[in-house]
Amino acid sequence: MSFNALLGACLSSKKFDEVEGLFRGLSEEIKIEPDLISYNTVMKAFCEMGSLDSAVSFVDGERIWDLMKERNVEPNIRSYSAKLFGMASEKRMNDVVRVVEEMNSKGIKHDPFSYHALIRGFVNEDDFEKAKRWHGEMWKNGCKPHRLVFETLIPFAVEKGDLAFAFQALQGCYP
Repeated sequence: MSFNALLGACLSSKKFDEVEGLFRGLSEEIKIEPDLISYNTVMKAFCEMGSLDSAVSFVDGERIWDLMKERNVEPNIRSYSAKLFGMASEKRMNDVVRVVEEMNSKGIKHDPFSYHALIRGFVNEDDFEKAKRWHGEMWKNGCKPHRLVFETLIPFAVEKGDLAFAFQALQGCYP
């Protein structure tokens, strides 16, 4: 728990390079076996740095997803959300769709953060229809949006001239 707290503190203080160093060095030095929280924290740090490729492939060249599986650590919704966020930030929407399909096939239910990653990605791609579609999917699946969804989608709807949609989204409903 204290190892994860240390990783989390580095992430919160935006010391992303420290997260990687601690994960690699300290876990080996004092024989701490990283758990799901450890892996998710490291992936989130790399994604926030804008280094998705490092997030999925950085431990001695081994893909972190493979490393997790090798160590019997099953990725959860937070793992997938970090991956989606990183891919969407890099405008790799084809990869995002592929990961969403993988999540669906494994029965992993989306959370507000995974929906935000999808919506944000399509906003970044200037694809209003797909952003609206994922907003609708979020509501249809009973998932209430995080404030970041509103902060991303409403200004985009206004920019696109769809004030009716922006107003409905602001009220927390789907047209």
